[in-house]
Amino acid sequence: MSQTVEYPAHMDKQGNLMRFRKAYDNGGKTVDRYTVTFEIYNEVTGKWDVYSWGTNTDAPEGHPDYKKIYCLGMSEKPFNPRGFGQSGSCVEGRHLGKRIKYSELPEEVKKCILQYMES
Repeated sequence: MSQTVEYPAHMDKQGNLMRFRKAYDNGGKTVDRYTVTFEIYNEVTGKWDVYSWGTNTDAPEGHPDYKKIYCLGMSEKPFNPRGFGQSGSCVEGRHLGKRIKYSELPEEVKKCILQYMES
């Protein structure tokens, strides 16, 4: 049985091509139930790079920036007045929750992701 992995991409206002990388769901344990990370297209190498603060993914282990990348944390309804949607930095991993596909995310979360990629 093959699994289809979806990676929606959008051009941001600076002309960078960005795409969805990974999504995590912590089951509602915290207000930022969903955490999403991104990739950005590197025209020089022709490959997708993790969207991070420059070279911080190469920072030495133990450094405050070690493996931190840009992420977006959201509640199930990020546009609701009582909802939550905020960008920041994180380290990918199981501590963020269960890994899920883009297609499994709520529609409002998908809308927030696309809006973030276009900014």
